[in-house]
Amino acid sequence: MPRAKAKEEQAPNVADTVQTVSAAAGTEAQGAEAPQKSKPVKHQVVQPFRDKFTKQVYVAGQDVSAFDAERLKELVALGLVEATE
Repeated sequence: MPRAKAKEEQAPNVADTVQTVSAAAGTEAQGAEAPQKSKPVKHQVVQPFRDKFTKQVYVAGQDVSAFDAERLKELVALGLVEATE
């Protein structure tokens, strides 16, 4: 039985661990404020194009913000889409 007691003494206290991690992050364990989110950027079509995956045609002014980030980056680089606020 001495082994079981030794394990109990060595087990870290979860509350102490949370406080340590929170302190390292610069926040309190309780009552921490959530950081303010910036306004989401919208992406609109500036040149009509046909999507290479779905073959759907997009026209100027259409919102394509739902595309994944990598696809948006590609379309912006091609000059087909621009970021608006």
